[in-house]
Amino acid sequence: MKKRLIYLQSGFWKKIRKCDSVEDKRMFWDLYGALECCNIKADFTSSEWAEDKDDLLYYLLQSSSDGNGTKIEFCATENIQEALDYTKEQSIENLCAAFLLDEETRVCLDRSKELGVLCLNSDMIKEHKFVRGDAVMYEKGEMFDRFDKCKTALASPCNAIILIDPYILFNKWSVELNLIPLMDKCLPPDPKRQDDQKIDFHLSILSQTNQCFIGKYKDILRYEKIYDYVKEEIRKIRPNMKLKFTLYHTNTTGNGDGDFHSRHLVTNCMLVNSEDGFDFFENKKNEYTGKWETVSGKHARLEFLYPTLLDNRRLDADNYYRWITLSANNCVDNSLCWGDKENRLFELV
Repeated sequence: MKKRLIYLQSGFWKKIRKCDSVEDKRMFWDLYGALECCNIKADFTSSEWAEDKDDLLYYLLQSSSDGNGTKIEFCATENIQEALDYTKEQSIENLCAAFLLDEETRVCLDRSKELGVLCLNSDMIKEHKFVRGDAVMYEKGEMFDRFDKCKTALASPCNAIILIDPYILFNKWSVELNLIPLMDKCLPPDPKRQDDQKIDFHLSILSQTNQCFIGKYKDILRYEKIYDYVKEEIRKIRPNMKLKFTLYHTNTTGNGDGDFHSRHLVTNCMLVNSEDGFDFFENKKNEYTGKWETVSGKHARLEFLYPTLLDNRRLDADNYYRWITLSANNCVDNSLCWGDKENRLFELV
């Protein structure tokens, strides 16, 4: 398991060090806890980490002195620029790193879009979800909204996704009401032309493929036919995306000795936990009106976490890597899979 990586510009650090409000100070200490857990590449000179210059930088440096804590690389100005250069082939560490930059917000957003990486300045990180996480709740019976309540959270930059949900492909309505709207919210916007996309996007879905019920008197879809169906539906929402898509069969805890019951969406920047599943929207007849409605069939809570920017007191980063590891173990030698069989996230573990 590789250690998380943060690129840190001195201008960003100096600005958040000056924050005065109580909330901003809380944000700062949360972020400092994350820095203690990560490798750091910074554009500071080594002398700027001296105790008489900045005691907090000095403490970070001290924690790395035994070789077991964070590893710090100084004078990394060129490294930061090279890691954000989409014309160069980037390592998996760079494609999963967080970049804390002293840049205008528009520049950060553009850089995030180019490589699907998390780039934040000192103003953007004050949106405390980055260092504390966020959550969205749906109530049983709540009307179908195509995951609009999650739109902002799911719009986080990314270049790869692993979706773990053994139950989301059981029928076509789950695909139409849950999987595709979820993908529509978390995949990057469709480029106007394929040439506009800087790197291929990797998508892996882990679910049961024994059957997908598509309607009365119609043949049940199985295995590769499910893959073809899902791929066609994804293409409808992202026709121009350069997409490496793979569907992997996985046993549920109910139909075999499977590793997956809880449901997760893992990206190179974020972990989404959904203990109630992503398949909660369904068509139901209203007992009062007799009309069919599309509603949430259960109470559901989705949790959004940015593992690189968390201090790991709750083992959120460990949980992030655990689900990638379990996914890789279930996918690498899996003969029941269809598609491109590529996902850069598997290289992380």
